[in-house]
Amino acid sequence: MKANTTDLTNGLASKANTADVTAGLASKADQTAVTAGLALKADQSALNTATDAIALKANTTDLTNGLASKANTVDVTAGLASKADQTAVTAGLALKADQSALNTATDAIALK
Repeated sequence: MKANTTDLTNGLASKANTADVTAGLASKADQTAVTAGLALKADQSALNTATDAIALKANTTDLTNGLASKANTVDVTAGLASKADQTAVTAGLALKADQSALNTATDAIALK
């Protein structure tokens, strides 16, 4: 028994044309290229973690304003240099008379 020509023609007409299939496949991305391209992209979980970590950092405006409210190191150093040395002050005070002894001596002189 042979195939009916009409049935065969209708069956072939319902199939994709080889040229159309080839052209359609050519317009699709190569799986190897897609896999390689995806490997270069950031992992979403890692990206979310990094984004969360960055959100915890100070922003530039806050940092600049905070630093502006702090004393300048040069000014602090210059200010400290104009102050008396603690050792020199202590040594200078040791050379001065004791107030209690001075009062006693003054009272003794007054009684004479």
